[in-house]
Amino acid sequence: MERLSDQCKFIGMLHAPVNTILAAPPSSSKLLRLPTTTKEDWLLVELLEKEFGASLQSVAERFFPPGETDALLATLEEKGATFSFFSFLRDRMIKEAELYFRFSAETLMLENIAAPYFVRNRQPVAIVAVMAQLAGELRRTFPDKQFGIQILAFSDDLALAIALRHGFRFVRSESGLFAGLRPEGPTPNQGNLAALYATRNQWQALRPGVEAPQIFVDLRKKHTVFPAGLEQLEVWKENLLFQKVEGAILTGAATGLPVDRTELQELRTAIDAAASAPFPWKTQLLIGSGVSVDNLALCRHYADGVIVGSSLKKQGYWENVLDEKRLEQFMASWHASSKNRPGPSCPIILASSSPRRIELLKKTGIKCRSVSPDAFQEIMTGKPAEQLAMQNAIGKARIVAEQMDSEGLIVGCDTVIVMGETIFGKPGTPEKAFETLRLLSGKTHRVVSGLALIDVRIGREWLDYAVTEVTFREISEDEIRAYIATGEPLDKAGAYAIQEGGQIFVKKREGSESNVIGLPLELLEAGMKCLGIPSKLSLMKDRIPK
Repeated sequence: MERLSDQCKFIGMLHAPVNTILAAPPSSSKLLRLPTTTKEDWLLVELLEKEFGASLQSVAERFFPPGETDALLATLEEKGATFSFFSFLRDRMIKEAELYFRFSAETLMLENIAAPYFVRNRQPVAIVAVMAQLAGELRRTFPDKQFGIQILAFSDDLALAIALRHGFRFVRSESGLFAGLRPEGPTPNQGNLAALYATRNQWQALRPGVEAPQIFVDLRKKHTVFPAGLEQLEVWKENLLFQKVEGAILTGAATGLPVDRTELQELRTAIDAAASAPFPWKTQLLIGSGVSVDNLALCRHYADGVIVGSSLKKQGYWENVLDEKRLEQFMASWHASSKNRPGPSCPIILASSSPRRIELLKKTGIKCRSVSPDAFQEIMTGKPAEQLAMQNAIGKARIVAEQMDSEGLIVGCDTVIVMGETIFGKPGTPEKAFETLRLLSGKTHRVVSGLALIDVRIGREWLDYAVTEVTFREISEDEIRAYIATGEPLDKAGAYAIQEGGQIFVKKREGSESNVIGLPLELLEAGMKCLGIPSKLSLMKDRIPK
C-alpha cells in the first residue's frame, strides 16, 4: 500500500465478533443477536488447545519456516470452519464486504473486534483458527481486492502469518511501540517491529513473489494506560524514524472518538519532517478512530489513510452490524470530497510584495494575488541560515493567513545569502551594497530560501528550505559602482539579481536558479503536492528557471 501524499485511502472495517461469541455474557450476545456456542464447539476448543496450543505459541518464539507455518494454518483453518457459528461469521463478513465494494470502497480490514478480549498467551487457538479461515474466505471470494488484518489482543505476529499466507496488504499492530497496561492485562511486545520485519523478510527470501504486508502501528493504543512520559505524543513521534515505522495510526481517547486536531497536525508535521531528513523515511499517517462525515475534510487533509468502523454501524455503535444508510451517506461525502479537494483553481496568495516572485509565478502559469506581510519583522541573527529563512517564511505566511476568511494557499518565502558565518540580507544603502559585493567577489556563497505554505481552508502548514551554491568571478570596484548606480542591488538579498544585471558576475551556479531569484519553484511544487493541491508547475517545467 504505497503512500500517496496527494491521496487519502479509505479502509473499511470488517468486524468478526468471535471473541464475543466465545467470552461475552449470554445477555450481551443476545442483545447483539449473535449465535450461542454448542457443546461440540467447546469440545473443539479444548481439542485445538491440546493439539496446537504449544505450536502456535512457538511461532512467536522462533523463526518458523514458511512451509511449517502454512501447514499449521491450513490445519487450523480446516478446523475453524467446523465451528457451529462459523457460517454466521462468514456470511456476515461477505455481505458487509460486498456492501463496501458496492459503494466503491478501496481497502478493507478484518478484525476480531469485540469485548472482553483475551490477553496474549491466553488467546484460544480457536480465535486464530476462525480468523485464518475468514481471511482465506475473503481472499477466495474477492481475489483482486486489498485487505488488512488485526488479531486482538496482542497477536500481531499471528496476524502477520495469516497476512503472508493470504496476500493481505497490511497488518495493524497494537503493540509495536512501548508497553502499556490494558483491562485484559499488560501488553506483551508481540508486535516487536524487528521480529515482524524479519519474519516478513524471511518469507520473501524463501518464497519470492510473496506479498509483503506493511506494518501499521498504533500510537498510544486507546483503552491503554502507559507509564509516565508516554502520555504525550512527542516520544512516539521521535521513534517513527528510529524504529522505521511504515504506518503510524493515531486514534481518539476511546473507541469511536475523533482524534485531537492539534495532535493530528503535529504528527503530520513530524512525518513530513522525517521525509525530508538526511535519511528520508516516509511513514504513512493513518487515523484509526472517530472518522465521520462531520470531520471527514479534516481527516482527509492530514492523513494518508482513514480506518472507518464505528460511524458506519447501526446506531454508530462499534459492535453492531454495518448500516447501509450510514455507509451510503459516508461514501457519498467521501467521493464528493475527492472531487472537491483543492485543485488548480485554489487561490494562491503570495505573502510578499516582491515583483520578482510575482513575475516568477506568472511565468509558470499560476495566477496569484499579492498581500504584503507588513506587520512581520524579519529576523537576521541568532540562528543558522536555514532556520532563519524558514522562520521568516512561516512568519510572513501566518501574518497573511490571519487576514484570510476563506480558502486559499498562502505562500511565504524568505531568501538570504550566506558565506561562511556571515548572512547577507537586503543592503538597503549603496554603502552596504558595495561592501556585500566586494566580499562576494571571486568566492562561492550559498543562497538559502525558506518556503512556507498554509492551506487556509484547513489550517495545515508545510515548511522546508532550498539551497543553491553560486560562485562569482572577480569583480572590479568600478563594476560594483556601476552596478550600484542602476539601483538594482539595494532591495535584493546579497545585493544582486541573477535574472537581471547581476548575472554578469556569476561564474558558476549549482542548484535551482528560481531559488536565487527568490522563490524555489521546485520546492513549491513539492509542497503543494504534499498538501494535496495539484499545480501547473509540473506541466510548465520548460518555463521554470533551472
